[in-house]
Amino acid sequence: MISTDVFVIGAGLAGLTLAQQLKRQGKQVICVDKARGSGGRLSSKRVKGKQHTVSFDLGASSFSAKTHDFNKAVEQWCEQGCVASWLKQNDATQYVGTPRSSSVTRLLADDVGVLFGVRVTAIVKNENSWSIFAEQNDQNGLFANAKEVVLASPAPQSYALIPDEHELKQLLKDVNIFPQWVVMLAVQNPLSIAKLYEAPNANIARISYENSKPERDSTHGLHVYCVQASLQWSEKRLDYSNDKVIYELAGELSQLCDEPLNIKLDYAHRWLYSKGSNFSHDTEGFLSCDDGLSLCGDYLLSNTNVDGVEAAYLSGYALAMHMNKSNVKLTLG
Repeated sequence: MISTDVFVIGAGLAGLTLAQQLKRQGKQVICVDKARGSGGRLSSKRVKGKQHTVSFDLGASSFSAKTHDFNKAVEQWCEQGCVASWLKQNDATQYVGTPRSSSVTRLLADDVGVLFGVRVTAIVKNENSWSIFAEQNDQNGLFANAKEVVLASPAPQSYALIPDEHELKQLLKDVNIFPQWVVMLAVQNPLSIAKLYEAPNANIARISYENSKPERDSTHGLHVYCVQASLQWSEKRLDYSNDKVIYELAGELSQLCDEPLNIKLDYAHRWLYSKGSNFSHDTEGFLSCDDGLSLCGDYLLSNTNVDGVEAAYLSGYALAMHMNKSNVKLTLG
């Protein structure tokens, strides 16, 4: 059994940022994730067809840096070669991971030393510590003991793990995390649309031209577009098949360009937990109790002018400063 100071559940950007900062502070940290690798909001996907293999960013198509703390992190990632500037959008520089979006979380995961393939099934409060039960290699049992536990997973998953009657459970009860469909279309010829097209209609939230991103592999000879459906459109089509979603979003895309869509390869993915909506109990970017249980994640900054990748980073960073008893306040303007 593992014993540690802090046990972090979830290896998305919030959890990885937290774990990295705590390790730098000298704490012993264990970070686990049920997935086989890092990614989350910064996921990438490689799709192999009969004749072509293409890669694209399955999570956030890009991100900006509005705050001082996140801008410092982005500058460091650029120096380390895992992030590069892509283009300007609404007077803000859009950044992407290089050579793929998941390069950022892979860098952090290597630094932290994440244990992947571990699905936490329960956390139990003891007198001075927490017991963590988990499934690994088809076995379920007591996995670790920790002084503090941090849930850095989507709100519904965190809610399921919080013990009944705990004060944090009630706070998460009514948090909505909306689903979102994402479709990749690899076509024969380039389309006459912007490299980053935001909210062109009520059904599409974003379109990104993946070939235009720095260090992307274009040896396949195709033009790769990633189409993120709007949350409203996605919620009405939760039970659709992948093929039906691809057909409808391809139709939406075809109405935005003059060229016919000569599709050579496609892929669809449904994110069950994409964006939060209505969390209003927090002003610091995290929740923390005296018993050693804390929460971080982008949904805890849903009422500010930052979201997505930046919100996830700021949430993990703020909680790390809090756990180190640093009087650091986020500047969100």
